[in-house]
Amino acid sequence: MNQKKSDPQLNDKGYLQLGELMLSVLNECERTLDITTTKTTMQYAVTFFKESLGNKHNLIKLVSSHSLWGRGEIWDKIIEQSISEEMTSHDINAYNLYPKSQNKGKPFDDEKRKLLNNIVFCQLGSIGETMSNFQVNPIMSGEIIRKYALKYELSPEDLDVLTSSFKGPKQKEPNRVLTVQRGIPAWLQDLEVTTSTVTKRVPKTLAELLMTERNPN
Repeated sequence: MNQKKSDPQLNDKGYLQLGELMLSVLNECERTLDITTTKTTMQYAVTFFKESLGNKHNLIKLVSSHSLWGRGEIWDKIIEQSISEEMTSHDINAYNLYPKSQNKGKPFDDEKRKLLNNIVFCQLGSIGETMSNFQVNPIMSGEIIRKYALKYELSPEDLDVLTSSFKGPKQKEPNRVLTVQRGIPAWLQDLEVTTSTVTKRVPKTLAELLMTERNPN
């Protein structure tokens, strides 16, 4: 399949067959919480496509209905693994994970902190766009992105940029006024996140683009 990525256009039959195969793979990923394979499947879903009436249709259209994308713990693990990968590639040590308010006297490098904040912003931006592409509930997406922006103490401006892109489907004006409680729900705060150790960096085009825009020099 890696060889096929150099020529990712599929005919109708190949499009359906590969889509069915990917759905089967996602079933197993959901059962075992296999994040590495899930991320690879996401890359293939974006890469492979068919053309119809001059328009490209990638495999996201077929696999976005899978129940895996609605599980918050999957996205937690994807975010933690992606940030861990970038930390490793930029030689950021574990102590830089501590927010300033919780540093507890550990060695602290302000330049590394700025780099870490940049990495977190880029990864959350990239993953947030991916969540939108896979039609994840925008309310859940926004809460998860907010959770990690607050965890890593991103600025209010960065938080606004990251969460402003989540736009749910237009709904009719409600007949009554609803009171919405803002903030991170308890079920998100209590999630246990496992950070995977990653030895090979997976390129993320959008993340690198965001990094370039935030660091023009």
